[in-house]
Amino acid sequence: MIFSKRIYSLILVATLTASCSFGVKDKKENSDTNALQLSSFSKVSSQNLISASSGINQAAEDVRFTLRACLKDPTGVRNLNAKTVTISGIGGSLQTDASGCVTWSEVKKIDYSKVVNCKEETRTLSIPEEGTSVVLKYAIDPTENTFTDLTKVGAKGCQNENNSALTKNDMESKLILDEVKLAIKANSTIHKRSDTKYQEYQMEFSSCLYARRTEAAIKNRNIEVTFNIPEIEETTKINVETNHKGCFKYRTNTKYEQHNYSHWMNAKFTAKVLEGPLAEEEVETGLLLNPWDNDLVDQRFGKAQENPLKETSRFQINGVMYILIGNNVNNFSVNEHLNLTVSKTYQIVLNPRIDRGHRFNTPRFADVEGGRFKLKFMILAPNNAEMEIDKNNFENFTYITGAEKEVEVVNGTINTLIDLPIKVSDMPRMALRTVSVFKLEPIDKEIGLRQRVVTGFFKAKIPWIKTNVMSNDALNESSTDSPSTRYTPEAHQTTTGKVNNSILEGEVSASDFFDVENLTDVEKNETDIQAKQFKNYIEYLFDNLNLFTEERAFTSKFKQSSKDIYIAQKQATTEKFKMLSISEAQELLKTKKLENRLIYIAKEFKKTGKFNLLSSGKTSEEINAFKKSLCTLALGEKNSVQPAFLGGTKPSVHMNSCMKDPQAYMNLEVKRHVDTVEKVNPKYSNGFNFSVGSRFSIYEGQSTSEYTSIRSGIDAAVKIPFGEFFGLGIRLFDISKGVNYSTNENQSFGDDVSESKSIGVEKFAVDVTAKYNHCLLISPKTYTTTSYSNYSYRYGGSYGGVKNTTFDGNTYYMCSRPYEDTLEESWYYLQSFTSGTSYFRDSFGPTEIKLIKVIRGYKNYLKFRDALRDETKQYLYVDSTGIETPDNKVYDNWKHLINEDEGQTKGDVVNLVIDNTEGSLPGTIE
Repeated sequence: MIFSKRIYSLILVATLTASCSFGVKDKKENSDTNALQLSSFSKVSSQNLISASSGINQAAEDVRFTLRACLKDPTGVRNLNAKTVTISGIGGSLQTDASGCVTWSEVKKIDYSKVVNCKEETRTLSIPEEGTSVVLKYAIDPTENTFTDLTKVGAKGCQNENNSALTKNDMESKLILDEVKLAIKANSTIHKRSDTKYQEYQMEFSSCLYARRTEAAIKNRNIEVTFNIPEIEETTKINVETNHKGCFKYRTNTKYEQHNYSHWMNAKFTAKVLEGPLAEEEVETGLLLNPWDNDLVDQRFGKAQENPLKETSRFQINGVMYILIGNNVNNFSVNEHLNLTVSKTYQIVLNPRIDRGHRFNTPRFADVEGGRFKLKFMILAPNNAEMEIDKNNFENFTYITGAEKEVEVVNGTINTLIDLPIKVSDMPRMALRTVSVFKLEPIDKEIGLRQRVVTGFFKAKIPWIKTNVMSNDALNESSTDSPSTRYTPEAHQTTTGKVNNSILEGEVSASDFFDVENLTDVEKNETDIQAKQFKNYIEYLFDNLNLFTEERAFTSKFKQSSKDIYIAQKQATTEKFKMLSISEAQELLKTKKLENRLIYIAKEFKKTGKFNLLSSGKTSEEINAFKKSLCTLALGEKNSVQPAFLGGTKPSVHMNSCMKDPQAYMNLEVKRHVDTVEKVNPKYSNGFNFSVGSRFSIYEGQSTSEYTSIRSGIDAAVKIPFGEFFGLGIRLFDISKGVNYSTNENQSFGDDVSESKSIGVEKFAVDVTAKYNHCLLISPKTYTTTSYSNYSYRYGGSYGGVKNTTFDGNTYYMCSRPYEDTLEESWYYLQSFTSGTSYFRDSFGPTEIKLIKVIRGYKNYLKFRDALRDETKQYLYVDSTGIETPDNKVYDNWKHLINEDEGQTKGDVVNLVIDNTEGSLPGTIE
């Protein structure tokens, strides 16, 4: 029993073991039957894909790869056709063909920003119904259209061992920019002007753009080009389109500071792709722009040069033409002291150029294009015999006049009219050789164009002259002015008023314009100091041109009114001179409304040249009331009357005479003093000559003469005086007889020597409408009174003469209130004739012996003419420069004008009178 059970157990174990062994074998055989293998894996085709919006001839953005994988059964038993397969990463299911191959497509994007676009892929191909699969490993490069099966032994993927292929992706730009070629196509895009800071010009640029990875042209793409020029703070963006070769060309407008020195401006040129696979990619290069010399270059292909002379442009003036047009009577002026200022109109013509400094390949000098500039012009007269003004002698010149004007340059020429106001007392100096100083400068100082100051000779008498000018280096130095080199009252320990007066009086002190003693930080070089002083002096004149012209040509130098000057003059020169107020005069003359009477007397005297002393009224006594008051004051109460025939008194003989002819007993003069000038109206002008000379006779000879005279006869006369009753005498008879015998013999011979000089006179008459003080000057005369004896029967008397002085020797002066009237006043310009063809003499020299004078008023002219005729030798043939009152006489007569507060000296007073009185009392018409 026990044995049977053991046998049974062994048989069961053996059976179970055999069953397991057979099951394992069957499972292994079934697994081998379902396995998959690749028989082949390859690229069927590749196709470049271009977007519809890109147009033709564009670079590919995507590449479609068509791949094929063929499957096989390792046992060779199974049929793999018509199998449904899936591939990881590939959407949808695929179907194997009759050969057991499956085909699919993959689209790979080309990234032009990378040098390497190769990519490795690992996908799983599966047959879902069988649960079998195979792994696919491959590499695709869309830029090269290559496919690599990495399942093959020895196949290389995208990376090599040292990984060098991927390092190229770190490059800065993914684009290649060809040389940027630039050219100036238009020097000016608008009407070119020289009075602007910037000049706009047209520039053409061209280049080509490539993808760096493929070196393929970026064709038919919109790109954005940017110019950035830091020097002019300008950034310009332009959209352009590349052509079929990837190139572009365009023109744009830009600018430069036209008056700066020639140099190369640094600029940045950037090209950015706006569309396509390289959208937003950009490439940049530097440019060197020199529009001053028409040189524009890509800095990768050119090199900038340094300008050795970094000086901005400045004006260049080589000559000036003056044409005297004539008098501008609308600008004539008379001030309250009757100083006449005439206005001379000159046509100024000049052709300025621009000195552009050192240039590399364009001319240094260029014409001035259209524009408006400021022209300043002044006349300086030498105090001595200086010719040219410079840093060594500028102190010896006096400012005469000047003007400034905005001028227009047309076709490179300035052609303008300038009015020069000239005080008539300065005309003698203008008739000699003077110096002109021109300054041409931009209106806007910020444009960078520097001014030019030139000097030349100005001959006012010559109606037309073209003169070369001198450009003084000291006046046009390139150094920038600093507070230590420019005139400032604070820096130079002086006052502006003092400096201005010294300029106007021709007594300039160079230290006022650069006093090195007061500047411790300035190197003391005498030549440099003189140049700075000269430059600062001229610049100060130009800066204050209108002020000095106004002060010199228009403003009176006298502080007192014309009436006060006249009164002070009479008080200083006339004994017993009495200035009466209207109330005092009315009381003295026992009259009323004296102001109106004075105005009436003055107006009537202007019309008729006679004194109308009559009063209004009906009776003779009323009409002669004012005349009687004058005669009574002149003769005094005692001499105005005499005893009447039947007792009482009656008007004396002298009273009656005075009433008939007041001026036999008094000097009457009408004076008018200007209070305020209302209007000036030039009337006419004319010219004439008069000659003065001297004659010397030298005679020798002999004479024989016999003379016998016998006279006999009767000489008797009887006169019966009718006394003062009738005022005449009768000579009854006169008998005379004589005999005379004479013989004479005379012989003589000799020479006559005479000298003469022609004096040219120009008269200018002006109507001056002003408010005048109408005044009457009454001065005494001497007359003789007679004494007589009284008899009981008075048929006559004995007479004895006694000299008396009217008004007790007093001179009375009385003036009305200011009253408007229009009076004609004349100015006379006298000049001795000088030959313009003389070579020996300097016809325009300020030290020549000649007579040049301005006189106001007809009476003063007659006095001057008579003086010349009476004293020819003294005035014309002695070393003198004209008829000038000696200093002592001038000072004695005018010292009352001294302003002690300003410390005026004797010389100041003499110069004041000579320069401003014009031979007459200031502001007084006689």
